[in-house]
Amino acid sequence: MSQTTFHSHFEQVAEPKKARRCIPTLPILCFRSEVRYAVTVSLVWLFFYNGRFWSETLHTMWRPSAHAAAFVVSLFILSLTLQSMLLLLAPSRTLMRAAAGALFLIAAASAYFSSTFGVVMNREMMRNLVQTDVDEVVGLVNLHFWLHLLVLGAVPAAIAWRVRIASARPGARLRARVMYILAGLALSAGGVLMSSADFAVFLRAHKPIRYLLTPAAPVSSALALIAAGEGHASGSLLNPAGRSERAAAPHARPLALFLVIGETARAANFSLAGYVRPTNPRLQKLSGL
Repeated sequence: MSQTTFHSHFEQVAEPKKARRCIPTLPILCFRSEVRYAVTVSLVWLFFYNGRFWSETLHTMWRPSAHAAAFVVSLFILSLTLQSMLLLLAPSRTLMRAAAGALFLIAAASAYFSSTFGVVMNREMMRNLVQTDVDEVVGLVNLHFWLHLLVLGAVPAAIAWRVRIASARPGARLRARVMYILAGLALSAGGVLMSSADFAVFLRAHKPIRYLLTPAAPVSSALALIAAGEGHASGSLLNPAGRSERAAAPHARPLALFLVIGETARAANFSLAGYVRPTNPRLQKLSGL
């Protein structure tokens, strides 16, 4: 076999092996490592799906000082580490891409309801989601919701699934994941210690804000709901007042029961009780009230 023929045959044999490497036409559709893939997806979540989280955080915690800037940077590193761990805990590249696609849908839905209705994705909200019915769902979703879910949910989920991740030996993959997680947790712990006073205020006085972080908040709240066994109602209803007893003799005519139900309000804010603003204009027109 001549040298030219040998080189031609070698290139034909080696080409399929080269095609399996991460060398795509579009660089965005390929990542050299699983860590880069997880970090990139997490950055997309933080920048494009957490507008209300960052706006509420800056509104409550920002002030023109180095301490506030250090707190924001530390919070960003902590959020990036935690959300990328949602993907890096997947045992394989296929499951990682599938998890990223599912989390894009969750992030899109959570971002829509947080920005539109002002809800926070805590355990109580997850319980409401599980125990809702068709009529409530129909009343909440509309064309704007479906467009939002399509553009920020389905399309990124499809892209995340189509992305290629370069293959590597299992030992190298595990080592890269562990090194990134340990480094991220170390940086996060250092940032929390440096801004411990700000984090204490943030987690205690502004606790609902952390439930705006998506998709970490809805995932953690759903897991907490499942762990507590509160996903569905079971058993008989309990009467907190105890056993009821009839206080009067029964009558031939049926008992008429009137319920006056309204929003809760402070007694000090009723104009009937001396409040300066006219909060009870119609009730004030009634005589003998």
